[in-house]
Amino acid sequence: MFTYRSFAVLTLSLMLAQGIAPSVRASPFRGKEKSVSSGIMKTVPEKPEYESAVSIMEEGTISIPSLPDHGPSLPFINTVDDGDNSFRARGRWTVVPFAGWQSDFRFAPPKKAYMRKTAKAVWSFKNLQPGEYDVFVTWDAFSGLATDAPFNIIKNREIISHTVVNQSKPPIGEVFLGRTWQRISQINIGDVSSNRGNGIKVQLTNEANSYVAADGVAIKLRESFPQNADLSFSIKAPHAAEPGEKLQYMLSASNNGPSNAQDVMINLTYNPIFLEPIFDQPEEGGNCKIDKLSTIVCQLGDMPAGVATGTPLMFRVKETAPCEETIYTEGYIKADKPVDLQPDNNFGYAKTFIECEESEEADLSLQVIHDYDTTLGGKLKYTIDLSNAGPDTSDNTRVILSNYSKLLRFDAEVSDGRCEEIVIESFLHYSEEDLNDKEVGLSSNTIICNFGDMEPNTGITASLMFDVDREAECGSTIRNLFESDSDTNDPDSSNNNVDTKVILECYEFLEL
Repeated sequence: MFTYRSFAVLTLSLMLAQGIAPSVRASPFRGKEKSVSSGIMKTVPEKPEYESAVSIMEEGTISIPSLPDHGPSLPFINTVDDGDNSFRARGRWTVVPFAGWQSDFRFAPPKKAYMRKTAKAVWSFKNLQPGEYDVFVTWDAFSGLATDAPFNIIKNREIISHTVVNQSKPPIGEVFLGRTWQRISQINIGDVSSNRGNGIKVQLTNEANSYVAADGVAIKLRESFPQNADLSFSIKAPHAAEPGEKLQYMLSASNNGPSNAQDVMINLTYNPIFLEPIFDQPEEGGNCKIDKLSTIVCQLGDMPAGVATGTPLMFRVKETAPCEETIYTEGYIKADKPVDLQPDNNFGYAKTFIECEESEEADLSLQVIHDYDTTLGGKLKYTIDLSNAGPDTSDNTRVILSNYSKLLRFDAEVSDGRCEEIVIESFLHYSEEDLNDKEVGLSSNTIICNFGDMEPNTGITASLMFDVDREAECGSTIRNLFESDSDTNDPDSSNNNVDTKVILECYEFLEL
């Protein structure tokens, strides 16, 4: 099947094969048409509204439009893609979407073909723990790419390693994160005895015999140094259950390594108003037991690196459980040692809708229409397009924009009157002295559009207008997540979320 990615790859192949270089003054290929985002979060839209090659070529320094940094992909691997905030480019680069690692890469013509101007690409790695690291690069090979693409590793403003690679051939080396990565150097970071971290930069220039490609760089901590365990945890449960029905939860735990985890434990909290646990013995369930009211503890013992387990737990929905309520169950995993470097994936939750025989359903579908880009100090408009496919009325229907981008200020005067901004405050984990400060506890700004009841097979539109921060960084990506909800059960919630991205354009370039 011919895909957008294959089209982008074919376009680049033809350009390189024919030696075609876009004009230095060429404008970006993407147009000013509206883009429509729908469905759940996607790295690449199914139907892009712009051309398959985006040219960013004005001479000078640019801040690349990007998503937030991916961070460590594994506890001992750090990665930076050419679309991350930790990547910078200067000179004449052409962005190719729908190809390469993380769905894009960029290329530059050789220096001798560009009036002897040097194009540079820099990947930055900061606050690294001490140790010996291997440095890897990855790219999509094309016959027109350089056979001597130069990569320099810079530490404390000094080049500590220089390597050339043949980008006309595929990388040769280790396979991880779904790609093949070629090792270009081994470096030492920091002073192990003083436990101080450090950072490096990896630089690619166009001082080569043909086009060079900038995509992803990874650094991997060698296993001879102190390691840690990366535990992960998730809960799966049925989408709906009726009063009196049995309900099975599957608790999934894994240790991604690199070290073994000792005395691993899962702590699960359930709602005793809705659920009662079912064990073969009064308070025993294999390696799990009732610790106290609403809490179950499962002892998993030692867990070697690379091992995953599944622990089933059976509950019964109480006969007295009210219809059309939602059962929330959450839990977390921990180990006695070693330290978990990525605790963010140690928590999980599941929700089950209490469904009675006469439960009403309304299938909401959300789309958000918005500009693809905007400018510093400009206006940014989002148009909400919400529909109800039925079969029943959607009660108390609403669309929520939670914790929207700090680069935006909501303009209530020109926005739809059904939409209002509220401030969600949280005073958890603060001392009594901290609470005397009125600003303490400010958590996020949220916009809620209340549309009331929606009849089946009807639709609603509403517009939100924002002012863009004049002090924002050029090339930033404004990212917002919209979500539709109602008091009526939705049989298919996969089309209730929309992830939007808008690039903040600038007319002047910033220094690296």
